Amino acid sequence: MYCWSVSFASAVQPILTASCALAGCHKGATSQKGLDLYPVLLSLMEWGDRYKVEEPPVRLIHKACGEEAEPHLVCSHCSEPVGYFDLRAEYAPGAW
Repeated sequence: MYCWSVSFASAVQPILTASCALAGCHKGATSQKGLDLYPVLLSLMEWGDRYKVEEPPVRLIHKACGEEAEPHLVCSHCSEPVGYFDLRAEYAPGAW
């Protein structure tokens, strides 16, 4: 069992906090910045599972139903799956 810690300069606020099986090892909660980064981390994990390992070392279990989950990107308006070719970027008014 491994436990690690990271020291930050006083002016730097941590984004994520670590946790492990050792009681009292880590304190504090994940910041909002860390929570907002979660989809990015899931995407990187999915990429690594697809291209870098034969058998993924971590499974994601949906707490509500107890089944293995594969998170997908969906449209926030219609809930349809969204892929690379399904989006286009537009500049916000006044952005440039």
